[in-house]
Amino acid sequence: MNTGEIVKVSEQTGHILVLDNNKQIHEFTKAQWQEPFPPQVGYKVTFVQEEWIRYQTQTTSEQETANNTQQEEQAKQQAENTQNTHNSSSVYQEFDYQQAQQQEQAQNNQNQQNFQQSQTQQQQHNQAPKRKVQNDELIVIDYDKGIWATYFYCWKNSFNYTERARRKEFWFFQLADFITIILSFFVFMALGMFFAVVMNMSEREAEAFGSWIAILFYLVNLFPLLSVSARRCHDINLSGWLAPLCCIPYIGGVFAIVIGLIDSKPKENQWGLSPKYGI
Repeated sequence: MNTGEIVKVSEQTGHILVLDNNKQIHEFTKAQWQEPFPPQVGYKVTFVQEEWIRYQTQTTSEQETANNTQQEEQAKQQAENTQNTHNSSSVYQEFDYQQAQQQEQAQNNQNQQNFQQSQTQQQQHNQAPKRKVQNDELIVIDYDKGIWATYFYCWKNSFNYTERARRKEFWFFQLADFITIILSFFVFMALGMFFAVVMNMSEREAEAFGSWIAILFYLVNLFPLLSVSARRCHDINLSGWLAPLCCIPYIGGVFAIVIGLIDSKPKENQWGLSPKYGI
């Protein structure tokens, strides 16, 4: 009994060609095929020359080899599928990462634009004149004036005890008033000398005349000082009746420093809107 492999099956003639282990061709007919299923190319067979041919049952080792080969092919296919899935997942992850970066960049740009917009609005608010309502009319008051404009504004409002004054207005007036007092001293000395020459006054009479002019000026100067001090007290929610403390020696200096250092109250009070915050 020999073994071999079917290399050809002719449907027209019904012949089966078998290649044995010695590389020789043997020819059989389908009538000699002794299996219930039809022969196929590649079948391992056992045969007796010119008598019969049968399908060769695989041995255990051959089955194990075939199973191992099949398992290897399945493992290889699974590895390829896993690699493809991993590549696809990597592509999706890279896409998601780029999309997340783009979204984060867009959010950062939006936050920066919002911040710049808020800064611009704040600057415009700080630079814009503050407003108050007087006699049911909206009146624009520019509190961000220079030192001398503020000084004359305080003189103009010497009897205004119903509004509020921010620290800038208070200190600008104090600084300009101090400079004015120093300059007025020399002006009044020059006036005294002038009247002494023109009116033939004695030196003592000229000094007395200049002193009276200076005293009169200082007394008049108390009106804008009391007014701006009262408005400064109003701005920090204090009573304007405390303003005369500024005229008391020693105590007045300390009181002026205290009310000049406290920041404006942001909310509107009984004396009107905040001149600093405009609310």
